[in-house]
Amino acid sequence: MFASKYLLYRILGNDIPLRHQKGQTLRNLRRILEGEEGLKGLKMRWLLNRIADQEVQAQIIKLLDKYQQKYEVIPFNLGKFKRIPVDDLKSRTAELIGLNQARNKVLRQGQKLAEWTMVFDGNCFLTSQAWQEIIQAIESDQACRYGVVAMIRIIKGKPAVLSEPQLMFRFDANEKFDEAFEYGQDSKIELLRRLNVSGVWDQWSDSLKKTRKKHKIEGSVCYAGHVLRLPSGNELAEKDIKIRKQLRDRGIIHLMNRIDQW
Repeated sequence: MFASKYLLYRILGNDIPLRHQKGQTLRNLRRILEGEEGLKGLKMRWLLNRIADQEVQAQIIKLLDKYQQKYEVIPFNLGKFKRIPVDDLKSRTAELIGLNQARNKVLRQGQKLAEWTMVFDGNCFLTSQAWQEIIQAIESDQACRYGVVAMIRIIKGKPAVLSEPQLMFRFDANEKFDEAFEYGQDSKIELLRRLNVSGVWDQWSDSLKKTRKKHKIEGSVCYAGHVLRLPSGNELAEKDIKIRKQLRDRGIIHLMNRIDQW
């Protein structure tokens, strides 16, 4: 029925100044391609999502080609971005990053190609042990349609901080990411809440809780192993979610201002 049982899509986007160290996407991609091994039965694809710096995008493509990886590109539209009023931060963020749009794009494609589609952030790294944990959890629960994969941030070379999880979708899972929520605005958390997945995010944003959709989710949610989140180059931000959010928000504005000068 499907070309593969498990398909991992990872989304690569812009490095955000202040939040990320310059070149972290390319550096972590190289580490993934050189270091991931023993992931039997897993097919991989990449999505290059609106990368504004064309030189950086070219370097990423060169590396993916070297390792014979399959990838797609959502191009960044500089002209369209510059036509958006400077004070319309929501629309500018959507045009520059469009994260949930990118997630839904790979999810739609993945559900046609594989029984299970893993919609992961680009800096996620799977060890062979972690991959086996995921497979065992998924295959032990035949009713599962949504797999919740714990994400552990690496600090000083060691797994240290548990963060919001990554998600897997079976081919018949109907829930999608809400594109009204943009990067930096609990874009993934909104779906976790709809799926009734509890975590530290339950303490965040009362306004977001009010938007939670009140409908029954078809199919069960299962908890499936873990994945490692490679360092962003900003250790302080990895440890503290408040600092992480502050630097992310400031970094987005900084990146927009830089692009406005092009």
